[in-house]
Amino acid sequence: MDAISSAASIIAVIQLAGTIVKLCGGYIQEIKDARGEIFTLQQVIAGLQGTLQDLHKLLQNNDRMATSSGLVNNIISCLSDLEALEARLNPGKGKKLMKTVGLRALKWPLKRTEVEGAIKNLERYKSLFLLSLQVDQRYV
Repeated sequence: MDAISSAASIIAVIQLAGTIVKLCGGYIQEIKDARGEIFTLQQVIAGLQGTLQDLHKLLQNNDRMATSSGLVNNIISCLSDLEALEARLNPGKGKKLMKTVGLRALKWPLKRTEVEGAIKNLERYKSLFLLSLQVDQRYV
């Protein structure tokens, strides 16, 4: 996959991460029991988003970055994990119906172990991307 495809994948992950951060913010406002978990997940995803933005800038400025350009499979895996997380967090039309009817039945859809697993995976991706940035910046 070439640098343009990598950049497109990175942009998709950045946008999806932003969406999930907003979804978590909505849950923080509505749910009191899981606020700590939600806030931690939100911060991890925001950190991953920032790292990916840096990676995207580096790839845009220099397409000869061997290490970063080899991350395409990891970027695609990260995108897949974030899409699955978004699907679990986005209540879709049900939330609009609840607001229309006036029900306050919004419930945090993840168990603590699922949140911990998601955080662990996202931190792993972030570490991998940061390491790649450091290696490539060393040779700029």
